[in-house]
Amino acid sequence: MGGGRALAVCIVSATLASAAHAQTKPEPLGDVAEQPGKTYLFVGAHYRGLVVPQFMVNVFSDAGATFYSHTVGLEVDIRRNRFSIIPSIDYTDLGTDDTLFLDKGTDPADAGNWAVVNSSLKTLFVSVDLLWSVPLAKSLDFEIGGAVGIGFVFGDLHIDWVSEDPAAGPPVAGSTRFYKCEAEGPSNCNRSDHRNPAVAKVGNYVEPNWFNGGGVPSVLPYLVLPEIGIRFKPLKVLETRVGFGFALGGFFFTVRGAFGLEPWLK
Repeated sequence: MGGGRALAVCIVSATLASAAHAQTKPEPLGDVAEQPGKTYLFVGAHYRGLVVPQFMVNVFSDAGATFYSHTVGLEVDIRRNRFSIIPSIDYTDLGTDDTLFLDKGTDPADAGNWAVVNSSLKTLFVSVDLLWSVPLAKSLDFEIGGAVGIGFVFGDLHIDWVSEDPAAGPPVAGSTRFYKCEAEGPSNCNRSDHRNPAVAKVGNYVEPNWFNGGGVPSVLPYLVLPEIGIRFKPLKVLETRVGFGFALGGFFFTVRGAFGLEPWLK
């Protein structure tokens, strides 16, 4: 009888140990399912390219060019019930080479209506994306949503008048007609050649920002609508995204990658 009881105790102990081991055994990395009502956290980074086509630039000024800007950022994906809230902080380079602009609606034959602009502006954005997912396959979702935020601008915007007189200064890149005004004196490099300017825009003139009475914005709104894309989650701890959309000022694409914190938050 004593031996029978000992055997029963051993069987019960082994069963309990097996159950405890099953409860603590980690889920496989290939299990990418997300349970309803459960919050999942991912931390990662992204790259965004923004194209501002010339036809949009020409809403405000004639001539100009198509511009491309680079953005890199860090993000956190707070995800629940196939809906992601993604706050992020981004750095955007708004730099450009020398570009000729013509005052909107003015005579292009008059050199006094032209200026050459060069930007070394940068922006630090704080934003949040809101993305809804529609499952396409086990690891693949279609996503749609938008984003909103605000950017803080720093750096310089150089604006210089141009002249058709080679004595004014170096030739403007890409132009066989204009020369950048290095100082007052040559034609179209003088305040009297322009419409009531407060200062002479010569010699790499730096346009002040809004806080200093100039035209360079100190803050920029960030608005994306719509944003569409694909979310691919090959592993429990890894998600990637590719997105496209329209933002204030142009069209963009985004590539994202994030690492899941689920195994460490249980």
